[in-house]
Amino acid sequence: MADIDVSIVVPVAEDPEGLRTTVNAVLAQTYDAFELLVVIDDESSECEELAESIAAREDRIYYYIEDEHGTAAAARNIGIREAAGDYLLFVDANVDFGPRWLSTLVDTIGAETDIVGCAVTVYSSHRDTVFGRLDQQTGFPTRRTIEQLKFAPSCCLLVARAVVEDIGEFDPRLNQSEDLEFGNRAYAGGYSFAYFDERSAYHPSRSSFTALTRKYRRRAAGTSTLCERYPDRYGPDGDHLRPEERIVPPLSGFKRTCRNWEDLSSADRVTLYAAFVVVRLTARLQRLAR
Repeated sequence: MADIDVSIVVPVAEDPEGLRTTVNAVLAQTYDAFELLVVIDDESSECEELAESIAAREDRIYYYIEDEHGTAAAARNIGIREAAGDYLLFVDANVDFGPRWLSTLVDTIGAETDIVGCAVTVYSSHRDTVFGRLDQQTGFPTRRTIEQLKFAPSCCLLVARAVVEDIGEFDPRLNQSEDLEFGNRAYAGGYSFAYFDERSAYHPSRSSFTALTRKYRRRAAGTSTLCERYPDRYGPDGDHLRPEERIVPPLSGFKRTCRNWEDLSSADRVTLYAAFVVVRLTARLQRLAR
């Protein structure tokens, strides 16, 4: 198979160590028909200094600053405009993968490949906590989001350039759920989704109550903004998008989000579900208090 040019776009905000992790993983790949575009979506001088130093050493690495919207969506859009590849691979800073990950992903690309959602394993990067285990169980259920919600998370997402040229870029006004809106737009345009799990990418878990609550608070805020921007498509509150994230999520919805529900002991099931309810309730109350 002839080499396929891939443009890897990495948006980053205030996470120089995460950026270093992802850049090192990219440079260790056995597949080398790629360019790497780092887009800094804030005024983090540390991220900018790191990106500048790496770009000075590697002629396939470029960096840009997004200072208009301050969102990951806007940062990805800059990458789209500057990219030269036939395929765009969006990877969040702090995602890691083995050296043959990209070559295996490229081998799955065929003439009909439009969008590929990549499997992401959430791992514990610090001490093991109930909240870390909860994030490992529920984080990035890519197969389910493709099948049920018609989108793939943008933390590790391959898109043919032709798709973006047809349906447009990410909505830069959205600071969360921009991947859901983009994926739904692609699906409505007749484009197909594939799921790649031959090799997994890796994302560190949010191991503290505060970090996990912040994640769900931001996600709920993103859903709210999505509904405000697109009321005809998503309705007034968006609860139907992720029913497991209602104020008191039903057990049936929680079970569907868990990666290994059947393998969990009864005690673990009760503990994780209780933690999930507490995190969701706290996130909702914090939003109402703002």
